[in-house]
Amino acid sequence: MITAALFVAAAAVAGALRFVLSHLNRDHHHIPVGTLLVNLGGAFLLGWASTLGSPASTVVGVAGLGALTTVSTLVHEIQERWRDDRYLAVAVYATVTLIGGIAAAGAGLALA
Repeated sequence: MITAALFVAAAAVAGALRFVLSHLNRDHHHIPVGTLLVNLGGAFLLGWASTLGSPASTVVGVAGLGALTTVSTLVHEIQERWRDDRYLAVAVYATVTLIGGIAAAGAGLALA
């Protein structure tokens, strides 16, 4: 029962944090900084959380980081920029997200 309560709490807090950080996207038209931060931060924390063991890794990884990170917003933001012929922004954003996410997860795992 306690795991379920922590799962819900982690998802709620992480979802609220993502909402707050999404406001950073308004000031940066080329690269959505808020989405980039939550995805890179989430990758780092997931690397770290993967060593916690179950059920802690489930609560942190699935509920907390699942609510914090967002693939759907990433894809939407890439599509918007592509539609507006901002191909360089698409290439930079997608590359930094992919390579940065892998590096961040590796760093989190290394620091665990």
